[in-house]
This record gives sequence, structure tokens and C-alpha cells, in this order.
Amino acid sequence: MSLLDSGRHYDLLNTTGTVAMTGLAQRLKTPLLILLILVCAFILVQNFTSAARIRAGRAFLVIGTLVFFVVFDYFLVGSLNTGATTLILVSAAVWSIGPTLEDMRVFGWISGWLAAVTLGLSVWWPAAWQQEDEKGFFGEEVLAGPFSQMNVLGIALAVLLPWTLTLKTGRMRALAFVATSATLVLAASRTSLIAAGLSAVVMIALRYGRAKKSILIAGVIAISAAVVMLPLETSDRSAFTARGGIWLNTREFIADSWLSGHGLRTFAFGGPLFQITHAQAAHAHNLFLQFVAMLGVAGLLGLLILLLTALRTATRSLDESVIPAGAFVAILALGVAEVPLRVEVFDGAAWIVWPVFLSLAFMRLDPAERTELTAPDPTAGTRERYAPSKFGRSW
Repeated sequence: MSLLDSGRHYDLLNTTGTVAMTGLAQRLKTPLLILLILVCAFILVQNFTSAARIRAGRAFLVIGTLVFFVVFDYFLVGSLNTGATTLILVSAAVWSIGPTLEDMRVFGWISGWLAAVTLGLSVWWPAAWQQEDEKGFFGEEVLAGPFSQMNVLGIALAVLLPWTLTLKTGRMRALAFVATSATLVLAASRTSLIAAGLSAVVMIALRYGRAKKSILIAGVIAISAAVVMLPLETSDRSAFTARGGIWLNTREFIADSWLSGHGLRTFAFGGPLFQITHAQAAHAHNLFLQFVAMLGVAGLLGLLILLLTALRTATRSLDESVIPAGAFVAILALGVAEVPLRVEVFDGAAWIVWPVFLSLAFMRLDPAERTELTAPDPTAGTRERYAPSKFGRSW
């Protein structure tokens, strides 16, 4: 809304964020938040009875961890974080739905439509492009589309790209995959392109390899090591398009506070990090540093719980499809130089990444939970309903 109302603004608050909150968007913020709460509550009430089919353990681990983040942050700073509270409601709604692989095909459609809309905007709307002298592959502009900046668009597309392979026909898969890939290249987000590439490599290895679980675990361990070690070993402030400086500032900032952190507003404008370093960064540009800076060791343990819950589900789905594993790898790889799983704010790429991640965590896999999927559709005549077994024959 702000982008439509006032266009892009460069060097906003000394960051690469390029959209400022306008009066119109500010007035709509609270009503839209209330609407989101009501929608989540409606979904939860509608599906609460059937939600018993989803293992209570996963709900306890994921939603319980998010609740812990909010409570811990409240005791640290004395106020309730709206973004994290909103995320709890969204998590409860997704848990109540208990999506299946069949349901998660919607992410393939979202990917295709998002790419199509973004490419369409790039033709006739100048504000769809962002000025970046050093990052563009084909000039001084990079594509940001309806998002605040190119990295946000890249994160969303990298997470969505694997799901384009779930669409039913070869033509739809090809169109969605090509459109998403082209938009990702035009966005020129290096981290997102690398994450998408690693996701593709792992998916191909899983698709044609025999020891699928070992391949996935090895890939996850290697990427996790990069997430932790790269920011700790980097000493050049200009490295990785100035992420080195952000990592060094964050490391110095948390040197004496790694146990408890500084709260979810650590990276907010005027927040604790800004007051010490006088350098503004919207986030740590690294998943590991982000959670340690905000919530200390407890936050890091909570992040591990979230990741392991989704990884376990992705691993259990390997016999049916490698796409959940590919999406998980993309999210984890983004964590090397971005923060795909932000809990302190719920905007931008969060509208894409968190629903995908939560769907992975709460995906129904037990045969008893999917009886309706394997049964023939009585309204389909002689045609068999698209069953999970067919889902897994391709990817």
C-alpha cells in the first residue's frame, strides 16, 4: 500500500529498505491486523476438532516455542511484540488445517502468479525496479516488484520455486518454473539464487539417489555449518555486499550478552544495536546471529526446535516427494546471509516463508490422517483422483 501510495525511497534510515510507511498505510495497519486475527481465529475454530489428527507433540514444539519467544522477550524488554504474537496466531491456524502434500500445491500456484504479476509490473510500472548500482546483472536496476526491495522478493521466490514442480500438468510446471526463475534472476539477490541452486542440487540428488535420508542430512549439516561459521570467520567489513560489517557489529554487540540477548527489537531503528553501534541494519543478515542477538542461547535452542521439527517432517515425506526437503533446504540456505524466519516482524517475505515453513512442520503424513486422499473421488467418474502416490512419481 505504501509503495503504491508514494513509490520508492532510497537510503531509507541508512538501509537498503526502499519503502516508507505512508499515512494511508498507517491508518490501515490496525484494521488489517484485526482482520488477520479474525481470519486466523475463524480457521482455528472451524478446524479445531479435526486438528486432533495432527500430532499434539508438533503443535507443542512449534507453537510452544513461539509462545516462549514472546514471553521471554516480554521479561527482557517489558512489552509485547506484535509481530511474534501475530505469528503465533498464524501458526495455530496452519496447525488446525494440517496441510497435506496435495494442499501444499497452492504454493506452486502462488509462485507462478507472484512471478507473473512481478514481471507484468516490471513492464509498465517504474517503481517495480530498484536502483542498485552494483547488484544488477543487466544494468543498474534490479527487480523488486510489489516488495520493499529485491532481497525480499528473492527470498520469497527461492522458497516458492520448488513448489512449481507440484503443479498437475507439464505445461503449468514449465511456465511457473521458468517465470519464477526469470524473476529470481532479475531480482539479482545473490543469497536467494544460491539458496535456490542448493535446493535444486539437493532435490536432484534425492530424486535419483538411493540413500535419501543420508543425502538430506548431509546437505543440512553442511549448510548449517555455513550458517554458523561464515559470519564468525568473516573479518572484512565489505565482504558479501557489506554483510561483513553487520556481522562484525553484531558479534561485538553480543560478546557480553550472548546468554540472554537483547529482545526482539534488537535490530529496530533506535533499538539496542543502533544505540551502541550507530549503524542501522534491519536484521543480522544471518539466522544464527539473529536469534543469539535477540534471545541469546534460549533463542538459538528455540530455533533448533523449529528447524528440527520441520526437518523431521520433510525427511518422513521423502518416499512420496522430495519437494518438502527442497523447500526446507532453501529456507536454511537463505539463513547464511539473510533471515528468512523473522519472528520480530510479520511482513514482507514472512507472508510466504512462514506459511511454507509451518506447512512443513504441521504436514499430515500418517496414513490414518490421509485416508481421504487415497480414496477415489466419487464425483470423478472413471478418472482417478490425483493421489499422493502420483504426487511422488515426478518429484
